Amino acid sequence: MDKFEELLDKPSLFLNESKFDVNFIPQKIPYRERELSLLFQLFLPLLINPNSISRKILIAGKKASGKTTTIKLFGELLNITATKRSVKIKCIYINCREERTSYKILLKIIQTLENNFRKKGYSTQELLDFLVNIVHTNNMHLIIILDDLSFLLKKGDDLIYSYATFNAASFDDKHHISIIGITEDVPTLNNLDPAAFKILIRNVIRFAPFTKDQIYDILKNRISIGLKENVISNDLLKKISEMTYRNGDIRYGLNILRKTSKIAESRNLKYINLECIHLASEIKKPFSSTEILEYMDLKKLILLYTIIDALKKNKNSYISIADAILLYSNVYEKLGNHPRSYSQIWSHLEEFKRENLINIETKSDSIGWRNTVLSIPDFNIRKSEAAIIKILGKKRIHVIEKLIDKRE
Repeated sequence: MDKFEELLDKPSLFLNESKFDVNFIPQKIPYRERELSLLFQLFLPLLINPNSISRKILIAGKKASGKTTTIKLFGELLNITATKRSVKIKCIYINCREERTSYKILLKIIQTLENNFRKKGYSTQELLDFLVNIVHTNNMHLIIILDDLSFLLKKGDDLIYSYATFNAASFDDKHHISIIGITEDVPTLNNLDPAAFKILIRNVIRFAPFTKDQIYDILKNRISIGLKENVISNDLLKKISEMTYRNGDIRYGLNILRKTSKIAESRNLKYINLECIHLASEIKKPFSSTEILEYMDLKKLILLYTIIDALKKNKNSYISIADAILLYSNVYEKLGNHPRSYSQIWSHLEEFKRENLINIETKSDSIGWRNTVLSIPDFNIRKSEAAIIKILGKKRIHVIEKLIDKRE
């Protein structure tokens, strides 16, 4: 039990591990202030005089040049400002790599605006008409951000033309839609309808690749909010920056930083050394589920084990987040420890989802009651449970199973 307490109190090298996630949007993006400022200027008229203009903008630049992160931050800030000023503006981000057809893109946009939209059997044109009706009825301005635009354009999709000409069909002289397209390669726009091409190519914001020094500053900035002080030296950070520059992808550097920190933690080190970097760079693929569990913080491991154990006993194959938190809290109370806060637990659950350890979805019943639930495929339950028990066994911790089995 003393060993268990010792591991629970073991300090982490991370201030916040989620800061190294590729989906994290920092409030400050080094070396993209000019591009962000330009976007603010282009859309400022919509805050002063709602629905007075329509923008069609193309963001172009090589992979991992900060395009997506910058646009997502812009969208967040615009949504917040519009809400404060009671202006009906909504930015919706869509990745065309994931939603590869007009139908899927339109459906996702509509479901974002209308939570209860569940109907099937619509054609693409009917969905577009439905969207037109939503923005007109609510007198709102919709800014649609289409990332990885080339995946849609390669199919010769005419959805961009429909968006580009949307306002021309308006009956009230107001402009209700704007488009921001993100692409690595401007020549792919040749697949566009000529009319749509002329409209979209008018405003192009180009993102230049990051230099080696800029990559160093970006990674250092992320370290300042993600790792504790003095966890990594400037010399080692320069080495990771050079590796990242050669790779050409800033996400590679963030991933290496995350992995090296986890490796250092697993070895009970107080700081990252050169060997940790070598080990991290040798991992050619993302962590497998077993590797993730090996490096996982013990408190998160207990949370995941609690969910797995509950799902094994649940006939519905899922449990609510509220139930999972309650069970987790009960386990910690029996151990004489204080469980983590709701926000910390929710952060862990989102991390589990990103690492494909659990599924999180919202379910509705016949009377419209909505509940967020957790689930894990049966195969992964057995696999993860066996891996966790093995890890706890290595650490000589066998108390978890007994505590969970004795839950009321």
